[in-house]
Amino acid sequence: MNNFKKLAILGFGVSNRAVLREMTARSAACVVWDDRLDTDCDLTPLTEDILRGVDALIVAPGIAPTHETVAMALRIGVKVMCDVGLWRILNPHAQVIAVTGTNGKSTVTAMIAHILRESGVDVAMGGNIGKPVFDLPPADWTVLELSSFQIEYAEGFKAQIAALLNVSPDHLDRHGDMAGYAAVKAALVHNANEAVIAIDDDWTRRIAGAIDGCIKVSGHGSPRAQNEAVASAVALLADVSVMDIQAGLDSFTPLPHRQTVARVLGGVTYINDSKATNVDSARAALLAFDNIIWIVGGKAKDGGLAGLETCLGNVDHALVIGADMGAVVDWLEARGISFDACGTMTAAVKKAEQLAESRQTVLLSPACASYDQYSNFEERGADFEAQVMRL
Repeated sequence: MNNFKKLAILGFGVSNRAVLREMTARSAACVVWDDRLDTDCDLTPLTEDILRGVDALIVAPGIAPTHETVAMALRIGVKVMCDVGLWRILNPHAQVIAVTGTNGKSTVTAMIAHILRESGVDVAMGGNIGKPVFDLPPADWTVLELSSFQIEYAEGFKAQIAALLNVSPDHLDRHGDMAGYAAVKAALVHNANEAVIAIDDDWTRRIAGAIDGCIKVSGHGSPRAQNEAVASAVALLADVSVMDIQAGLDSFTPLPHRQTVARVLGGVTYINDSKATNVDSARAALLAFDNIIWIVGGKAKDGGLAGLETCLGNVDHALVIGADMGAVVDWLEARGISFDACGTMTAAVKKAEQLAESRQTVLLSPACASYDQYSNFEERGADFEAQVMRL
């Protein structure tokens, strides 16, 4: 069913380009606006008169509800959603597995898709990982990674199976506080036919306690164990055999930039954990390795590095980079951790080469966002690996 004959599109990135292609093919009239103005699409300012004439405003997930156009649409009663919400309305019979959480959701999404695919199931994977939903082919199961931004703009999104991995401080500038952030994550599992929740933190335990019949799993403090427990439970609900699940887990290759070995040189192991954009992710890495030379910093999240105090026993030295280098240096100094303020990745890797001795680990696990010096964490991780390969 397609009741969307005229749409306004705000933000013309990858996901909304796919929306425009799809909805144009469905003969919908679309008007597009992007604040950057440097797009290859004809742009139309989204005035109140234009918004009053559309069936919905499709918003790029990164645009906050406080944006003046979004706020205006909400004020005058125009339906606001992102591509994922629109896709679900237009594909109500698609069998969907949806995965969310502060950390690990890309890995678990890929792991679930891999397990199903290896067991002979036709699978499409996308959302916040890989392809936008409107670029995905029809499949027996569609496995989607969903961020809090996407869930927020996909009110009532209903999955056959939804998984929640963990909830820790992140994107609080968008969601206001932890309660608001957790509520967005909780909405996905509340609306699902079946829910799998890892109960390894207070927020997820609270959410699980409010959902009758949800499947509760635990990683007992290990991110890898948590990932595998959630993926296995989801696969069982999707009717994959235990034998096929184990085979899928055994053959799964971890995603890049997540505690992956970039190089071993002179007995020194260089680890790329650029995906550690927050404290919880960095904590897992700091506890996983010994004799660490820690490359840390970037654009700090709310609260800075608070919460990592108990994870510093394995850190021999820190190399600080990024826009919030001063705050990170102050935090390290207050805790007696030796450090060098390097500023850039190039300087940090060169310093690491000078300092590192055999059996030490040079760990890029920034505990900060990347967008001060890079477009995303992938670009940051790629830069780290490129610098390491030049040594």
